[in-house]
Amino acid sequence: MADMLCIFTQLESINLRSAMFSIENIVHLPVTLRQIDISHAHHFSETAMVSFLRRHPRLESFSASPCPVMNQDIMDALSDLPNLTNLTLGFIDDRTIDMSCLSRLTGIRSLTLQSVSSLNESSLLPILSSLTSLSTLSLRRCDRVFDYSSLSFCTLLSSLTITDTMQLCDTDLILLSARCSLRHLHISNCINATSQGLCYALSHSQLQEFLITHCPSITDEVMYTLVTTQETIREISIERCIGITR
Repeated sequence: MADMLCIFTQLESINLRSAMFSIENIVHLPVTLRQIDISHAHHFSETAMVSFLRRHPRLESFSASPCPVMNQDIMDALSDLPNLTNLTLGFIDDRTIDMSCLSRLTGIRSLTLQSVSSLNESSLLPILSSLTSLSTLSLRRCDRVFDYSSLSFCTLLSSLTITDTMQLCDTDLILLSARCSLRHLHISNCINATSQGLCYALSHSQLQEFLITHCPSITDEVMYTLVTTQETIREISIERCIGITR
């Protein structure tokens, strides 16, 4: 199948998610390629991944979650893509990979990292402080990040998703909301995010989406602030927040 794809000389976008056939030959896809999704693809070597990334400098969007293969050479090659604006990576178990090289992707506008064991606060800081164009950030179940204060560097952020962490705290939300104007906020299973941080975020943003799931420290105060500050909001979802009783 991958051999057949190479006949499309002007191909710009391809989705090979969960491909069961060998995709080794995507190395030979045309240099016109701008978007690719290889999440959960099979039969793809580390060497082929590096070669593919080196040969496709026009890539603007790269998605691999779950990531079929990953090592430091692949991460470095990803970080050298000059036109990348959208990056999604997930389910990377190798803790030895230095994620801070992603700080070279200064044109990134959307970044999603899920279950990336190699991400910690030491690598998150240079990433967020360097990605000055970042408008959408999603960090899901990155359990080795113990400090989210670097969120305050994201002055152009409009969409934030943080899930499955005890480390996100009110101070992080307050510092971020004081520096940017959020439009989409999704917090899930963050037990140390309380009404204080969320009320501040609501008071300093005009949200389109407010999605809160399983945050037991959220109280009725958030509902009052939501009603009094967000008249034009488009979507509200509040699930399993036991502190909200009215």
